[in-house]
Amino acid sequence: MREKPLSGLTRSAGGRREYARANDRELNGKTPDGVAWCADLSWWYFAQKQQGTLDPKYEGDEGYLRLHRETGTGIYLYAPQVWKESPDATVRTAAARDGNLTRTVISTPAGTIAGVTEYVPTPTPRPTGSTT
Repeated sequence: MREKPLSGLTRSAGGRREYARANDRELNGKTPDGVAWCADLSWWYFAQKQQGTLDPKYEGDEGYLRLHRETGTGIYLYAPQVWKESPDATVRTAAARDGNLTRTVISTPAGTIAGVTEYVPTPTPRPTGSTT
C-alpha cells in the first residue's frame, strides 16, 4: 500500500506497521488476524468536506472507504450505509444552509420535526511571534 500524506491527518509509522496486516485483511473483506487500528476519521472527513477541501477521490461511501484503506485504518464509527431509505410520498425532507448553520425539517402525516446543526471551524493559528 502506497504511503500518501493527507493534510491535517497523521499517523504513526510504528502503528501503521504494527496493525497493517490486520487492517488490510479487514478492509479487503477478510477476518482480521489481529487487532485492527481503527481511527475516527469522521471529524477530519466532514470538516474537510464542509470547508470544500476534501479530495474528490474521497467523496461518497466508496471514497470514505478509500480514505481508510490509504491511511491503513479500520472504520471506527461512521460506516457507509448498507441500506437505502425510501419513505413514501407523504414524507418530505428539506434542508437549508445559512452560513455555518444547516436547518433540516422532516414532515410526515404524524407531525414535523426540525433540527439545526452548526459547523464550528477550527480557528486559524496565529503566526509565531504574533502579539495580537
